[in-house]
Amino acid sequence: MKKAMWRERIPGSIDPEFLKFASQEDLSLDENLIIYDIIQNEVHALMLYKIGVLDFESLKKILMALEDAKKLHSEGKFKLDLQLEDVHMNIENFVTEKASDAGKMLHIGRSRNDQVLTDIRMYMREKILGILEELCNVISELLKLADENADVIMPAYTHLQHAQLMPFSYWCLANVDALLRDANRLLETLKRVNVCPLGAGAVAGVPLPIDREFTAKMLGFEGIQENALDAISSRGEMELETLAQLNILALHIARIAEDLILWTTREFNFVKLGDAYCTGSSALPQKRNPDSLELIRARSMRIPALLLHTLLVLKGLPSGYMRDMQETKFSIISAMETTSEILKILAKVLSSIKLNKDVLEKTCQDTPCTLPDLAIFLSLEKKIPFRTAYNIVAALAKRIAETGTKPSQLSAKMVAEICTRFTNPPNISDEEIKNALDPQTSIQRRCHIGGTSSDEILRMLSDRRKALTALKNKISEFREKLNKTLEKVSTLVNSIISSEKTWRWNK
Repeated sequence: MKKAMWRERIPGSIDPEFLKFASQEDLSLDENLIIYDIIQNEVHALMLYKIGVLDFESLKKILMALEDAKKLHSEGKFKLDLQLEDVHMNIENFVTEKASDAGKMLHIGRSRNDQVLTDIRMYMREKILGILEELCNVISELLKLADENADVIMPAYTHLQHAQLMPFSYWCLANVDALLRDANRLLETLKRVNVCPLGAGAVAGVPLPIDREFTAKMLGFEGIQENALDAISSRGEMELETLAQLNILALHIARIAEDLILWTTREFNFVKLGDAYCTGSSALPQKRNPDSLELIRARSMRIPALLLHTLLVLKGLPSGYMRDMQETKFSIISAMETTSEILKILAKVLSSIKLNKDVLEKTCQDTPCTLPDLAIFLSLEKKIPFRTAYNIVAALAKRIAETGTKPSQLSAKMVAEICTRFTNPPNISDEEIKNALDPQTSIQRRCHIGGTSSDEILRMLSDRRKALTALKNKISEFREKLNKTLEKVSTLVNSIISSEKTWRWNK
């Protein structure tokens, strides 16, 4: 039976149940870190050669073994052994078996504490980039929906009651703005994630003249987390910050799903989802259920639970490393995988949406949403103090509700009759009432910045398209820079492996 290298200090064997409890779940999560640990090991070996700890032949043997591990991993054949507890010991054991004594030098100058921190940050920045790219796809679908339905108006709600009218594109833009904020928050977090803790050692550095700037640069990090105690103590901090940002994103996603679920009901009937994203019932053949949106709504709420879990794990820990911190790996990997999965499905669901335009048009014609416009008309055009005009329209709304009268059926006579309760009735015509209550006119009146008028919608659409393009460019620039850096590592490693003579460092 294989034995973890660090257990030489502890006599006897580990309880199998404790080993399973301590490491089995964590080892399954480590599957996500294999490639990052291999790359990190390659860069660490290069740094050890650079400072004279490794000779060329030892370096070459180590790199050849790591490349073998990389190939096996790409083929799905690199299996992690529970007896070796984690990805770090599994890879070190593999290298040692391949490179013998040379492999036994690989871990010098670091600890698993700074090693796992580095792996997780490499994983996190890659997943954040992926989430940002998927977020861009969702934003693109919302902008496409806004474009395709620019002439469609609908009620806007407060307390789930009709409040005002708005273009459907206004709802799309509101969600675009929220998601753009989420993206920018994640970009800011990405900058802090992309700082290298490698070289912090177990808790207070290592007794070697290691070149931390070299390893940070070669691994694509934009800086170094200098203080070793801070670096080791901060495990979970970047995870926590990222979870907080994902939590806000999850709330926005759940709200989009909730709106659409309501609008697919028979009572609303504003929206129809594509068949590919609905299910039926085993007992009720008439059912067409929006399961895709319900699962998005429910699954997005895993993120707050994982945020709370991480907060509670980290609460009250002393400085340094504690095994408690291992639990944060579960939280961040679960949250990132879940968020990525949700965004992929949400983009597809949005692309399948069709609006029931006839239903929306009828709803907007029959709604009292434009009555506030009448109050403003009476105040500005008929010189009735606004609060008095408000009370007139409130009484009018009560009359409409009691009699079943539609706003389009209101006459100047009815308005004048209500006015007599509060003030002298103004000289008003049926045409003026009709114009004040017209749905399309109501929308166009809100022509201020951020309003619902056609010109403002077009301006905001143009502005958000530019913002999306700028966001995509930032993501592409970051990914391209990172990929180029890691490609240089791969090229360097392969050139050393294929070198027939001692390779000298190019200073």
